[in-house]
Amino acid sequence: CDNTVTAVLQRDGHVWIKNAYGEPAHAPLRIEKIITLRAGSPVVNVEYSFCNTGSEEFCAWWASEWNIALSGAELPERHFHGDDHKAQQNLDEIATFAAVLNPIVADRWLELWIEWKFNEPLAMWHVPIHL
Repeated sequence: CDNTVTAVLQRDGHVWIKNAYGEPAHAPLRIEKIITLRAGSPVVNVEYSFCNTGSEEFCAWWASEWNIALSGAELPERHFHGDDHKAQQNLDEIATFAAVLNPIVADRWLELWIEWKFNEPLAMWHVPIHL
């Protein structure tokens, strides 16, 4: 028994684009998300694929949003790194990174560490959420 579970999620939807006349229009898009977990492993593998199901070619930006809630965001034990343990930043800071491979969010007091590993450099934005 391999003790692996995989969830395959798929949705047929659309994105807003500008048509040939510069007017807003829908472009059909199928998105598939595959989440894989293995028993005893701290790794969560997430893969996305996109399929333009329409007849018109279009360009679009894609972003994945992650919300991580840590208490005491202003405390030094709770911080993030844009990439590879470089400059430690306060969770209350707004930050933009042109290219990251390995962003990290850490709570050393709770001994919690969340780390992403990307195959290619991606732009990243960090924006604190205040309730």
